Parts: sequence; C-alpha cells; structure tokens
Amino acid sequence: MDVLWFIPVIIAVLGLIFWKLTQKPKLSKDQFHRSLAHIRKTQTLAPNHALMDAHKAFIAALQSLYPKSRTNGATLIKRVVKRLPNEKVIWKLHRTRNLAAHEPNFEVYSKTASQARREFERALKALR
Repeated sequence: MDVLWFIPVIIAVLGLIFWKLTQKPKLSKDQFHRSLAHIRKTQTLAPNHALMDAHKAFIAALQSLYPKSRTNGATLIKRVVKRLPNEKVIWKLHRTRNLAAHEPNFEVYSKTASQARREFERALKALR
C-alpha cells in the first residue's frame, strides 16, 4: 500500500524527462536581431560577398543554438532543417555559397543574393 503513491511520482518524473529531451532549442531574441541586422547589412556588398556574409550570419545563429557543438555549416543545417519552412531553398543557397567560396570564377547574381537574404531571414524567424 505504501508503494502506490510512488507510481504517479515515477510517471511524472519520466514525463518531465521525456518533455525536456524533446524540446528544441530556440533562437534568443538578441541573437535573432543581431543575425537579422547582419544579414540586412549585406545589401551594400557585391553579390558573392553578400551571399557568403548572409550565410555566415545564419550559421552563427545556428551555432548559438548548439554552443557545445563545434561543427561545420552543413551539419548545423541538418540539425534544424526539419523546422524550416524553406528547407530546400536553404540547402540550395548553402551549395551556392560553397561554390562562391571555393570556385574561382563562380559569380553570384544579385537576384540570388537578395533571395538569400530573404530566405535566411525567413529561416531565422522559424527558429525563434
């Protein structure tokens, strides 16, 4: 009879542990505004640099979600991609950024750079 009160306590503790493990980290208000401002500042840059800097700001925001994780941009995107409404576009922009960074004659169009700003902002909003 004395053990029966213990069962609801165990269920409550297990429920709390399960809830805590399934929580997704959210972007802090400060980090969101900092990253958003950095992305918007890229409007004055050349398209190649604008895309790379907007991507860098987005990845910095993802690193703030997982501060103990020292990993590359692709791995960070993989961790949050299911939460993004524009996951395919983010992957496309990530690949385009890699081409712009590693291919000597690759040129980014200004239309692509402005799309990158829009889509990275949209992804940041989804992570708040």
